[in-house]
Amino acid sequence: MDKRYQIFVSSTYADLKEERSKVMQTIMEMDCIPAGMELFPASDEEQFEFIKRIIDDCDYYLLIIGGRYGSITNEGISFTELEYDYALSLGLKVIAFLHSEPNKISVEKSDIDPALRQRLQNFRDRISTGRLVKFWKNADELPGLVALSLTKTIKAYPAIGWVRANKATEIQNLKDSLQELIKGGVQELGIQEIKDSRKSYGNYFTQVASQAKVSVESVLVTGGFIPGVELSELISELSRVRFHFYLLDPASSHLKQREQDTKDKYPVGKGGDGYQDIIDLTKEIPERVFLDYYDEYPFWHYVMIDNETLYLSSNPLGAIGYSTSPVYILKNNGNSKSLFELHREHLRVLSRNAEIRKTILDNA
Repeated sequence: MDKRYQIFVSSTYADLKEERSKVMQTIMEMDCIPAGMELFPASDEEQFEFIKRIIDDCDYYLLIIGGRYGSITNEGISFTELEYDYALSLGLKVIAFLHSEPNKISVEKSDIDPALRQRLQNFRDRISTGRLVKFWKNADELPGLVALSLTKTIKAYPAIGWVRANKATEIQNLKDSLQELIKGGVQELGIQEIKDSRKSYGNYFTQVASQAKVSVESVLVTGGFIPGVELSELISELSRVRFHFYLLDPASSHLKQREQDTKDKYPVGKGGDGYQDIIDLTKEIPERVFLDYYDEYPFWHYVMIDNETLYLSSNPLGAIGYSTSPVYILKNNGNSKSLFELHREHLRVLSRNAEIRKTILDNA
């Protein structure tokens, strides 16, 4: 099966732009997917929460160290070292490249403060302890070093990666898995019903979201609009909960095909729906409200609570002509092959593909 691996590229930014560019290009030429601070160049605590989510979806962690230690966090260490520690906590394989002569790096690309220089040396010592590292002198050396090291690492430590599959096949497989579970009588899921009305759906979403202690993830296939729900009020009430919304990309090729097939127009993201409300919330409360776009029209409507309980149904607002819409409740039982895990992986694929597409568009 043809896999592509996602590589998180970590380093200080302003002093290593050329080096990062060459490394990113090498990673793409190897049919891998680079991820890094080009998507989020600001360095602050709120941004780091987003960075953690990106690292969560990566298969390997590539670290470049030059002549700067980097911006300091509230914990007293640099964001680069914080990323490194987080990658280690996830068990990601680290591929490190250290400048061989940091004392010869130009002043404008080096730390002058003796305290920062010492912290950089301590960080270099940490990285070098118990692991093989590669050394570089100039940016032109990095592509060859990265290609060789990454090839060896992938071969020795194959990761999950991601597969670009036909979306219709992927969704059908999920539906088939659900039917097999039902036929087999596996008591992994419960079933509720939503009455076929916009008001009752709003009540349902509020009741489900209100159970959350940590997080709510929701794929909205209704243009980001939840009838009967004032999202800002709900999010304000659940003040300790993170909300992650997935919305259909207004430029989605699937949306255009759907409009062509049905001869109907879907004014997604063009006013009259909930897109702008959610976008505004990501700006007002960036530490708790996140937004990704996806490029497909999913069969399922998802609401996942605390990464432990997943509610899914066919689009209840589109179920015209039906008195009720079934809602399947999946529990995380720790089984990597469970239906819960299959659908959770679908959420990750939605988000990952959105990031890849954004990167391609931004660099076009």
